[in-house]
Amino acid sequence: MKKQAYIREPISQSDGAVDRVLEDSRLSPTARIIAAYCVNRPDRWKLGSENIREALGLGLGMWSSARRQLIATGYLSHFRLRDSDGLWAWVFEVTDIRKN
Repeated sequence: MKKQAYIREPISQSDGAVDRVLEDSRLSPTARIIAAYCVNRPDRWKLGSENIREALGLGLGMWSSARRQLIATGYLSHFRLRDSDGLWAWVFEVTDIRKN
């Protein structure tokens, strides 16, 4: 069984992080909302994709498409780790730093 964890890296709220993601024209409106929601969470925030989808009222298709956009633009990165129970887990890191 695979697990997922989402971690929001420390982001200074005073530097316009939410505005940057909302104004990024490379992202769909759905991806912008997800990014703004994520960068507005507390530092080292952990939450699964189901919780994000439920909080924002997103279906699996909308979430998957937006997730791919966020990865492609550098707002979301991911890697696998093996948990102490031996299961592989996907770890996703959210940041307001984008690829140009």
